Amino acid sequence: MIAEGQRPELTEAICSSLLKENTSESDLEIYSADEDTSDHSSPSTSSRTLLNSIKSPTESDLARRKFHSIYPPFGVRRRTNQGKSVHEPKSVSPGVTISQFPNELLVVSNGVLYCSACGEPVSLKKSIMKLHIESQKHKTQIKNYLKGS
Repeated sequence: MIAEGQRPELTEAICSSLLKENTSESDLEIYSADEDTSDHSSPSTSSRTLLNSIKSPTESDLARRKFHSIYPPFGVRRRTNQGKSVHEPKSVSPGVTISQFPNELLVVSNGVLYCSACGEPVSLKKSIMKLHIESQKHKTQIKNYLKGS
């Protein structure tokens, strides 16, 4: 009797009964006809040789059989890992941006727009400027800058 948690041992009787259930006599005869040995007195020896020829594949055998598709399936497109390329607008100058946002302590230095309160460069895009001006960091930096002046 097999206790719980233990695997049953494969005995010759179990193997031969499994082979008889899963294979027909003609399969065993075909297999035995292919062998070089002429001693086939009992079905247990033929089943033993059949079991010896069948072995579980190793990891290297499985890896060789794997097929890796080079191209994705039809309809699926590859995405490139290029980051967003945000370009500064060519039609807007830093002076125009300063006039659009007065009293925000913006300064132009070497053609680059800086926020003198925060001490960092800011984009010329209007949407990004609005986000920077509405940020809590910018508001507290302006208060600190005006207190120090």
